[in-house]
Amino acid sequence: MKKKNQEILISVVSILTIIVAVVGVTFSYFTTRMTGTAGTTALTTAKVGNITFDGGNDLTNASDIEPGDTFDKTFSISVPATDVSNTVYIRMDYTNEFQDLQWSIKGTGANTDVITGAIPKTSTKTTVTLVTNKITKNSVAQTFNYTLTITLPNLDKNQDYDQGKRFSGTLYADLGDGVDMIYYNNTYPNGTTTKPQ
Repeated sequence: MKKKNQEILISVVSILTIIVAVVGVTFSYFTTRMTGTAGTTALTTAKVGNITFDGGNDLTNASDIEPGDTFDKTFSISVPATDVSNTVYIRMDYTNEFQDLQWSIKGTGANTDVITGAIPKTSTKTTVTLVTNKITKNSVAQTFNYTLTITLPNLDKNQDYDQGKRFSGTLYADLGDGVDMIYYNNTYPNGTTTKPQ
């Protein structure tokens, strides 16, 4: 009797192990993980002169994504009525290991010619300009809203090559060309290349 109970227990444990393995393999067939660094300074509100850039919330990166999933990242530029004309650039430093990941962007001055279709694969940090917005002086405050959409399309084929891949990005805004930065403050209302102390 004791031997028979032991055989039944071994059979039940074996069956449960096989079920868990099959479910795990099936699930990992089409899942991957999107990661990023939440809480970095570049994703909080940053202010240069009177122009305020708000990077908004980070993309959801705590869960697995599957083909067909879409994520939106919203961000904005706010300019008070008293500001001078400026060209504001919003850039993203990113790495992308996915083959099928795609992006698009909406908003005034959005670089829709570049930010469309497949995201270029890169294992090293690459900088891309998402927005170039020439903001003219206005008698009322202005706010410009943007949405960056990232999608892992379902191609109705085996997409195991994108399993376990990573995408990460950091947004920031500047008033220069990214090399020769231009800073604005009360002492230099027309800008200076010397960083304020």
